[in-house]
Parts: sequence; structure tokens; C-alpha cells
Amino acid sequence: MIKLAVLPSIFGASLLAATSAQACAPSGAVELTSLQETPFQAYAELGLETISKPFEIDLYFCGDGIEKIYRIKVDAIMPAHQHGMNYTPEIYGIEPGIYQISGMFFHMPGMWELQVSTHSASETDAQSYLFTLDITAR
Repeated sequence: MIKLAVLPSIFGASLLAATSAQACAPSGAVELTSLQETPFQAYAELGLETISKPFEIDLYFCGDGIEKIYRIKVDAIMPAHQHGMNYTPEIYGIEPGIYQISGMFFHMPGMWELQVSTHSASETDAQSYLFTLDITAR
């Protein structure tokens, strides 16, 4: 059994499940915390059932400016161990503001930090989002 808990980020901001997510994000999606001021919000829905198995993440960007998103980057690291995943996830654009990430793989229990950044076509309007998950195998 895997226990998922949203923890405070390393920057001190609490991260809570989105209770009033924008209409574009499904109920139960977790809001990502922005590292800087941004005109839109980001939400993630995790398909994680157990560690050491590939899983998917659905990302939802809501609000003004999502049409400027040209590409996104997704990565995960374990800050305590200073390493990341052993896999490169694949990113699929479903429609403007909605992305599916496949090939995510947390190969060991512990705190993982999921990092998501968005980039405009000009690369001058990059926005970054960050949230952490505590994944404990029992």
C-alpha cells in the first residue's frame, strides 16, 4: 500500500489539495505552487498506485496566458538523496492547457519533488511550478 501526502515545499509554502480548482482541473487534482507570480494556475492528477512501476500524471493549466505555453518540462528528484528518476518521461499535449505525462517512475520510497516548468515559444516568458510528494511504501 502506498501512502501519498502533500507536504510543505522546501520553500516553506504549504501545498494543499485544490478544493476550488478552476473548471479546467478535475476534482481532487493537486494545485502546484508557483515559484514566481504567474497569470495562470497549474494542477496535477497523479496515477500513482505503487512505487517501482511506471505511472502517469495529467497536468492542467488554468487562467490567462495558457495559450502562450509552447512546451513544458517535467522532472522528479529526491532532494534527500540528490538524485532523480532513472527514466525520461514522455509529454503529450492533449489540448491547450492539458498535458499527459507518461513514463514517470519513482523507483524507491521517500520524498520526491516533482518539478514542472512551462515555456513560451520565445523562451522569455518561462513559468515554473513545484510541489513535493511524500511516498511511503508499507
